[in-house]
Amino acid sequence: MVHPFKSSSVIGLLKFLKRNNNKPSVLLKDKDEEKCAERLGRKSKTTANLLHYEFMLRSYESSFTSLISSLSHNPKRLFDTLNSLLKPKVQTPITNLCAEDIAYYFKEKIDTIRQEIISQPSKFQGSKDITRHSQCTLKLSYFLQTVLKRNIFSLAEQARLLDRDNDNKIFGSYLFNNIKGDDHCFLMGKVVGYVMENVLFDEFIQGYAHMEDAIAFLGTVDRALEGCNSENEEQVVRNVESMKNKMKMLGAEGKNKAIGELDLLFGYLRKCAFFLQRL
Repeated sequence: MVHPFKSSSVIGLLKFLKRNNNKPSVLLKDKDEEKCAERLGRKSKTTANLLHYEFMLRSYESSFTSLISSLSHNPKRLFDTLNSLLKPKVQTPITNLCAEDIAYYFKEKIDTIRQEIISQPSKFQGSKDITRHSQCTLKLSYFLQTVLKRNIFSLAEQARLLDRDNDNKIFGSYLFNNIKGDDHCFLMGKVVGYVMENVLFDEFIQGYAHMEDAIAFLGTVDRALEGCNSENEEQVVRNVESMKNKMKMLGAEGKNKAIGELDLLFGYLRKCAFFLQRL
């Protein structure tokens, strides 16, 4: 059987699937989110929303590019793979975690169980936490895109080369002073929102490489954390205000420092995703 596209062409694969009115199971899992992002991007036509939709498409394109390129010299495996995409079998999903993520997950799980045993929470406390975070849609899969992570970390390293201030941190531990673990998502939502609005679109840093990747990623995270709530909102606001004051004091160098600490922010956000996954 000869397929109407080259084995190395991702665009050909997507067109073939569209003509056959079929989509691979990889796309079906986030179908609603993709459609929502597309409608929002086309309707509002704002840069952030369009980049969010582009972020979703690049995720799919990157996956198919790697898949087809790896099988381009093996026609039999390529055919079997395409057949499985067009007619997926029901199977237990496999989580694509690296060793570091798995180790971190179990460490956090053990720490959580130990804390629950010590504090002896009531049987209603768990449902209370679930209700508070029911509108948080941050997913662990956002942090498993190797190319995206590498680009954001490269951007941070590029900004650190221009940073001469070793005494201050924008995303330092002071942000978490008097903030419980279950309020970290709400805190991070405030931090990311401020960074999106006051840092990433500043003319001073528009020349940095991979800036669009950071905007697309943090824009997606910002929307995912919009629904988070906190019982300690006043303390969160005070801590975020401390961050804002520090950035204003440092001026343009403060914005550059924030870009240089995006890898640190990435780690905080991934921890929030682990927390939400456990609920």
